[in-house]
Amino acid sequence: MVLSSEEASTGRLTFHGMKELFLSNHIATESADTIDDKCIVHTYKKYANIEDVGPEDYFCRCEYEHATGRFSNLLMMVYVFYPLSLLID
Repeated sequence: MVLSSEEASTGRLTFHGMKELFLSNHIATESADTIDDKCIVHTYKKYANIEDVGPEDYFCRCEYEHATGRFSNLLMMVYVFYPLSLLID
């Protein structure tokens, strides 16, 4: 199943992308009548290289463990900003 960040137990976190979905091991049975449309789920790398992102384009960069509410396979660059005044005595 694929979840949006709002469906995770943590809700949307600051580093979640607006069009980010999560692969989950959660299984649910839904009626076909609940399907609104289709979407294309890209890897983050492919999504970042799309020149014209459409309304159907989404990306996935990690997995969500339903039982524990934890994310796995979450790899991202983290930048730390140190003000110059802290580095110079």
